[in-house]
Amino acid sequence: MCALFFLAKGNLNAQHQKIDSLQAVIKALNAESSSASLDDTIRIGTLISLSKEYVGLRDYGKAIKYASIAKIISEKLVAALDISVSKIWLANAYQSIAYTFENQENYANALSQYKKELTLREETGNNYKTSLCLNKIGELYNYQDNFATSMDYYYRALKLIDEVNYKDEVLTIYNNLGIT
Repeated sequence: MCALFFLAKGNLNAQHQKIDSLQAVIKALNAESSSASLDDTIRIGTLISLSKEYVGLRDYGKAIKYASIAKIISEKLVAALDISVSKIWLANAYQSIAYTFENQENYANALSQYKKELTLREETGNNYKTSLCLNKIGELYNYQDNFATSMDYYYRALKLIDEVNYKDEVLTIYNNLGIT
């Protein structure tokens, strides 16, 4: 029992060290730039990582805060540069916000954010990421006992993932179809 306590405490300390490191990166990046540029992708990625760390700690308020900042910077990047990579980062920010809501079992808000992510994934043409998003939306509908809609999203995900030949994801989607 004592060993389990120290293991958990060590893991918590490691998470806090990672959070401290990510916050230091954000602080350094904020000091360097004020206008939208591709360098903002580092800031966005760091904010998303920070958000995920806070989800792991179940500090959902901070998780949403950092994911929302990433979304705002991504939106500015899309407006300033309007290139595919900026839309990918915006999709990642929506995914991070959705993931946080999902962990809170706030499925309505999670669905809203995942659908925004889906629109951007479809625009950027990455069938792998699009299929992952479709699968996630299917899972959320399944959690809400909306099985017909859930299966529709799973089948759409399956069609796309077959095109890019990711066998592990095909198995995941078939598993989801089997439990629906």
